[in-house]
Amino acid sequence: MSLANNGNVVIALKTPEPRPRVNLTRFHGVFSPNSKLRRDVVPQKLVEEQENLKPKAYSMTWAQRLKRVFAIEVEKFEKCGGPV
Repeated sequence: MSLANNGNVVIALKTPEPRPRVNLTRFHGVFSPNSKLRRDVVPQKLVEEQENLKPKAYSMTWAQRLKRVFAIEVEKFEKCGGPV
């Protein structure tokens, strides 16, 4: 751990980033996930970055899968065509 020219703390990890092994870092005190002061010391994402996020993917229902793969419509009645 060392100080940068602008006063920020620089932490060097033991292993380089591209390796598949994940570095385990635990935070305590102000940097802990549930700290009330964390938002004051951790930089926040820009508003533009948060707005450009993709919507979360959702799982297809079985009815949607049957319709897509086998062209079977299970959400409609065969005789009248109304919704099930």
